[in-house]
Amino acid sequence: MVNPIAHGSLLGLLLVGCTAPPSAPERVAAPRVFTLAYPTTFLAEAIAGTDFRVVDVRPDHDDPEAWVPTSENTFTIQEDAPVLLVGAGFETWYRPENFSSVLTVRLADALGAGVVTRPSGKVDPFFWLEPESLALAGQAVADRLAQLRPDLEARLRERQKALATRLAQLEKSLRERSRDLPPLFAAREGYAYAARALGWKLQTLAVDPVAAPSPEARARWRERRQAHPASVLLFDRAPSQEVREALEADGLTPVVFPLLTRLPPEARGAGQSYFEVYAAAVERVRSAVSL
Repeated sequence: MVNPIAHGSLLGLLLVGCTAPPSAPERVAAPRVFTLAYPTTFLAEAIAGTDFRVVDVRPDHDDPEAWVPTSENTFTIQEDAPVLLVGAGFETWYRPENFSSVLTVRLADALGAGVVTRPSGKVDPFFWLEPESLALAGQAVADRLAQLRPDLEARLRERQKALATRLAQLEKSLRERSRDLPPLFAAREGYAYAARALGWKLQTLAVDPVAAPSPEARARWRERRQAHPASVLLFDRAPSQEVREALEADGLTPVVFPLLTRLPPEARGAGQSYFEVYAAAVERVRSAVSL
């Protein structure tokens, strides 16, 4: 005869053994932050950490100044991105009414009266070349992300303050390194924030980085140098050999100083960021001046 107590105990053990383990808590996907250029990506990653998923919707090889989103890009942003970071001026395609479902951060608004306006009346979009302005934009990013995730506010603020401290240190260091620089030229508009941050005596001398300069253009260079005795000309990217030779023949040394709309491929491959690229560019200017 089977002992009913023993039988019940055995059945209980079998039932316990067959009980499914408690299910793991469902993981919630990190909210996405969509960016449109390297500086906004840099800011978002520094402040959001792993709490948000940062996605640059622009193909890496496309120039942010000329890029226009496809209808697919626009749909993706509207459907999937709680936050969209836009810059200061070259997103001419952006219309707030087309992104009403998205929390948009227009970073230039964080600068207030500190926005640089060009002689043409247009806003200079390259505010990130002034580390202090980039830090102000970072505060706007932290504000909006904290609005979306109040539970993460302490972490977001901590990262934002740490970034602001590093940016302040960078600006102080590079301004000191630029203190004795002579007058400079830039081959295009876009360096006004850098000049303000670092105390440069800078003027724009429009030079096509590709096409060989005409004799008339070279005569204008020489005339401009009489009033603004600069020997260094900044380019966003390396000029052609013809342009370089013409400049050097007229006493001007071309120096690549990226506007940082994109992170240079060689910097990306070396694991560098805004900090290293900016500091290296200033050192190239210093070296060219001392030649």
